[in-house]
Amino acid sequence: MGDTIESKEKEFVTGMPKSGCSWKKLSKKSSGTSKDKGLHKSWKEKAKIKQLNDKRKEKIKMYEQKEEKVRQDIFKSIKERKKQKEFNQFNTQRMEIIKDSRKIKKWNKKAREQLVKVPAEVFEKLVHKHTLKRL
Repeated sequence: MGDTIESKEKEFVTGMPKSGCSWKKLSKKSSGTSKDKGLHKSWKEKAKIKQLNDKRKEKIKMYEQKEEKVRQDIFKSIKERKKQKEFNQFNTQRMEIIKDSRKIKKWNKKAREQLVKVPAEVFEKLVHKHTLKRL
């Protein structure tokens, strides 16, 4: 009897290392009669899932619209601040008429880059504003 048990174990186990743990076992073929019935969903389940997905997509779209509006507001405020800063800088800068253009050649590079030509009418308005502020 001992021989039959050992022979059956040898049939099932095709490989055996020194540790005694087998690494290959013969497997039985699965029967074709047992199929998964869970893959098929009814029309009501499909409609419910679609409705939930639509609600989720709508919420995501609303959230993205809110985020875009916040980004646009931030961008708009930054643009306004930049414009106001340029306006303030233009109004506070010192202005003078340069009659001799040879002086400009003696200036350093940074000073020459800051030099701005302004039309005569605009200059007169600005000078008039500055003189009114000082009084």
